[in-house]
Amino acid sequence: AAIANWKQVITTAGTDTNYRELATRSLYMVGVTQLDQAMAAAGPDKATQARDAAGTFKQLFTQMKDSPEAPSIMQSWSESLQMAGDEASIPTIYADMLAKPANYSEGVLTLAGSFASIRQKPEDAIALFEGALVANPFSHDALLNLPLLYNSKSDYEKMLPPARKSVELEPNNSTAWMWFAYYAQGKANAVKIPTAKNKAAPTPAEVKAIKDSAAVR
Repeated sequence: AAIANWKQVITTAGTDTNYRELATRSLYMVGVTQLDQAMAAAGPDKATQARDAAGTFKQLFTQMKDSPEAPSIMQSWSESLQMAGDEASIPTIYADMLAKPANYSEGVLTLAGSFASIRQKPEDAIALFEGALVANPFSHDALLNLPLLYNSKSDYEKMLPPARKSVELEPNNSTAWMWFAYYAQGKANAVKIPTAKNKAAPTPAEVKAIKDSAAVR
């Protein structure tokens, strides 16, 4: 009954701009109620109601992507898809962000980056976090996550700019400093072991120079 009543508010409001906020809030209540009912349901009903909630939150996000509440709506959209057993559709949440990151806020892009990272899509995650840095060059989440992602791809040089920026902004952040250790380790491990066809092994001084290049400048 509650869902039907909220939908009636939306229908009555129509396209009248005087009632736009009321209609948007009503749509939010529809989604929340659908998700609550899905949580309480079991069997096929659970998946059906969760899919309905996902559709509502998708519609709501389209309307509110520039709102401070957009990340929360994205999170509810993601939870609804997971509850519906449709984890594979979660990348669709951020598909348009990959194509047009400039149209989205830092908060939306960093959350999308987390979605991609958790699902082991590093290329997507990197693009989203880099987009967040364009939106806000001081983005805490982007600066801390990008070194991790570049490290996972053995792209060690690209770890340094966000790591350096992190320690400049937060000198006492141990996670930010940790990336310099990973950088030095990765660069040292990348030094080839000499074979008959290779030149002499790098000297200790040469290996030290590689590690020292990680120093904050």
